[in-house]
Amino acid sequence: MNILLDTYILLWALSNDDRLPEKARELIENTENRIYYSLISLWEVELKRLTHPDAYMSGICGKYGFYDSRFPDFRL
Repeated sequence: MNILLDTYILLWALSNDDRLPEKARELIENTENRIYYSLISLWEVELKRLTHPDAYMSGICGKYGFYDSRFPDFRL
């Protein structure tokens, strides 16, 4: 199955956050599924970082590295 991750789901999966629902974790960890994220997620994270530098997502992109992640991007 092809799965496109929402920004928060992507961030929670990369950071192993407890807020990631168990069903989402199961789908992501199932090696038969192809997991993608949108490049718009990068824009969303950067916009949040610029407007709320102390927010949870600040540094997530750099810390976990979208481009180095196990998820390929989905180009619109």
